[in-house]
Amino acid sequence: MNQATRCRAFTLMEILLVILILGIVTAVMLPALSRSIRGSRIRLATRELVMAGRYARSMAVLQQKNLTLDLDLSAATIAVAGQDDRSALFRRALEGVTIESLEIASEDLLLNQGTGRVTYRNNGTCTPYTVRLKDSSGKQVTINVDALSSVETEEQ
Repeated sequence: MNQATRCRAFTLMEILLVILILGIVTAVMLPALSRSIRGSRIRLATRELVMAGRYARSMAVLQQKNLTLDLDLSAATIAVAGQDDRSALFRRALEGVTIESLEIASEDLLLNQGTGRVTYRNNGTCTPYTVRLKDSSGKQVTINVDALSSVETEEQ
């Protein structure tokens, strides 16, 4: 056979070695990737809850009517609705997390189940409240919202 027409191919040992290296790298990276995905779920849920509050405040001021932020602790859903007609302007499920508790300051109310309702007024203020979110790995985030809708988050 002529040197010019001879093809060079990978041997079975070379292919198996590459597959083994890829398997080891995957096994090492998988736990870190898993933790990252779990952490991103609680961050995303926190961001969605904060954005829903900001949306409720903006729409209350724009429409010049009181709106509510409804939190269903059992289903882990949030909704912004009109106070009178109860039609939802915004509804979202918080994926991968649970709403552990909702504390509404003005009513001295602490909910661990059911539905809680926070009022956003047409002057841009709201009823102060605290929400605690928890993911499946036990990581918790506490979201505190004051009367002027300023938000503070704290991870535990």
